Amino acid sequence: MIAAADPLAGRRKKVATDCAAALGGLADRYATATPRLAQRIVAEAARFDPDGLVARLAAAQKAVDDWNVAQAVARGAELAPPADDGALLREWFAEGRLLDSRRRPWTIEGAVARVDDLQPDDGSTWLPKNGMPALKKVSVHVRAPLAGTSAGWCFDVAGPHEYAVAMLVRQPAGIAFVAWRYTNGGWLKLAGKTVPFDPWRLDGWFQIDLEATATGITARSCGVELVIDRKKLGAATGRIGLWADNQGKAPATIELRAFRIVP
Repeated sequence: MIAAADPLAGRRKKVATDCAAALGGLADRYATATPRLAQRIVAEAARFDPDGLVARLAAAQKAVDDWNVAQAVARGAELAPPADDGALLREWFAEGRLLDSRRRPWTIEGAVARVDDLQPDDGSTWLPKNGMPALKKVSVHVRAPLAGTSAGWCFDVAGPHEYAVAMLVRQPAGIAFVAWRYTNGGWLKLAGKTVPFDPWRLDGWFQIDLEATATGITARSCGVELVIDRKKLGAATGRIGLWADNQGKAPATIELRAFRIVP
């Protein structure tokens, strides 16, 4: 009824259709070399002609999915876990313990530390065995399997109610590198940045370096550096732990490997 009462409805529809066609032609130029860009252009075109571009939009998304699979196959070595026998990891953590005894336990086996079947809205921190010295500079590789899952370091651990976390959080189209402090029953965000990645790359392993300095904590990963002033942190205990969390929609197994103490 609105369209029938609008004397410009026909003209507006023609302009929208022409815009969609022009964008579709532009998408064709990118379809082979950069299917992700072509998909974005088709999505923009669908705003002008949603009914006429349903099939085209589905085909563009399939092209992106096929490209991601091809990249993962062709560059599979980049997704492989880091070369490490796990000896140092087992020495420090095989006889470790939970920071919070109510959380899901870890398995330290071979070269990997993992939390199996971690449920949504749950997390877990695994501390070294008793008697291990305080550390100033460490490194680990993490793999988060699903969007919303995260893994990394727990540091400046003073107890289950006082610690900080530097973690990589998997997102649909990137990795967020963030640091938080848990104190007095609440979370305080210290720093963070999102780094875009191709979807196929998200299934790989990412290194997180953590360094305690006189002025605070410096964390590095994915080309991002987070510098956190000591004034925002608790006591410099030098106690660290392995962190895993699941804020996704399905259970997930989260893994960490290649624990190193950096001189």
